[in-house]
Amino acid sequence: MKRRFGQTSKRLPRRPTLQDGKAIAAAFTPTGEFIDGDGNVFHGRAAIEAEFAALFKVNPKGNVAITPTELRAIAPGIVVEEGAVTIGPGDPAASAAVPATTVGYTIVHVKQTDGNWLMASVRSKGDEATTTHGQLRQLEWIIGDWVEERGDSVVRTSARWSDDKNFILTDFQVQIAGRRALNGTTRIGWDASIARFRSWVFDTTGGHASGLWTRLDDRWVVKLTGVGADGDIGTATNIFIPGDDGSVTLMSVDRIVGDEAAPDTTVRMVRRPPEPKKQTAK
Repeated sequence: MKRRFGQTSKRLPRRPTLQDGKAIAAAFTPTGEFIDGDGNVFHGRAAIEAEFAALFKVNPKGNVAITPTELRAIAPGIVVEEGAVTIGPGDPAASAAVPATTVGYTIVHVKQTDGNWLMASVRSKGDEATTTHGQLRQLEWIIGDWVEERGDSVVRTSARWSDDKNFILTDFQVQIAGRRALNGTTRIGWDASIARFRSWVFDTTGGHASGLWTRLDDRWVVKLTGVGADGDIGTATNIFIPGDDGSVTLMSVDRIVGDEAAPDTTVRMVRRPPEPKKQTAK
């Protein structure tokens, strides 16, 4: 079982009240552990409660946003959660002077005999989530090979990490009626100046486009502006909606090419099976 974009399982408990050390400790198993960003380990509820109580005394209360990015079952009754916690100032007027802090985390949830779920282990990843690669891990679901079909056209896309892991690179190929019609590449990166993802698309006809990504609950919305090889300016809004089965629904709406509106489209992207291995002559 693998869920993404914060789609939490209904079996898992509600999160404890933030900035309440006792409530947080009670959400752990009696022998649970908390590992902070420096690698310090706190065993048991008493130690965990004391550590969080100390943290809340040092750090003033502020706005806290928890963003799960993946849930996966690794064994019956054991679920691993990945995500990030963003902590901002309690006073919105102070946001410019006190920037928000984002910290990645990993939680191991264990189902108890009474049917409740408790946290056996919580590991803070420190400031990993504030790095370019740490931010891009929110889009890690893109990595891999995909295929989508629209009538007589087929689009095949392969996405991978750049060598430095600071970008996600994709290569795509469009076939119409069995013939190659278009190739292209996409580069996705983190723009720290606006705390958003940007993407750049280039195709073999000379067209290019740029996109600005926004996350809305369980989907990503990409506002695209581009120029075709003929000079026509085009705009569109692409919406990526991941499914529980690993597929992704891609909706393209508000499409305008030149001075004309183009129809909305909806396609389903599925993982492409690996190519069969070639038989070698003996």
